[in-house]
Amino acid sequence: MRIMIVEDEKYAMKQLCSVVEQASPGAEIACFNESDNAVAAAKHKNYDVAFLDIHMPEKDGLSLAKELKDIYKDINIVFVTGYSQYALEALRLHCSG
Repeated sequence: MRIMIVEDEKYAMKQLCSVVEQASPGAEIACFNESDNAVAAAKHKNYDVAFLDIHMPEKDGLSLAKELKDIYKDINIVFVTGYSQYALEALRLHCSG
């Protein structure tokens, strides 16, 4: 299984990467702090799951999710956020969580 994590806050990314590694031993996990790097990686490998922060400075997680779905339509998207106002739009993207 290939898992992508995109989080712009360094501490939050370290924590999330650690938790995902513990929950998915043997998975290939790639952690990114910039959306553009994640998109470039997705063009070379199909990821099964993407954990995305919604609120990021260069590109929000909703826009990133749309780009990732365009690259690989079967990717499972899980949004990691404390901002409830994004919930409806996230559901429209058929996110996994």
